[in-house]
Amino acid sequence: MYEIKGFKNLSNPAKRLFGYVYQKHQAGVEDKEDWTAIKVKERKNCIEVTFRNGKWLNYYTNGTWG
Repeated sequence: MYEIKGFKNLSNPAKRLFGYVYQKHQAGVEDKEDWTAIKVKERKNCIEVTFRNGKWLNYYTNGTWG
């Protein structure tokens, strides 16, 4: 598996949250290559995720993204 910049710096709960939400997010994405996570940063109530296509989303603790 490729390395996601910042993943090692996430707390264990944030790592679990990222894995859970990323899996849900990828299930609904048609162009998975462009929506591959390349960088993550833990915030107070979310994880900021930057993707290969240059876009970013927040992954929230309730399992949603936006």
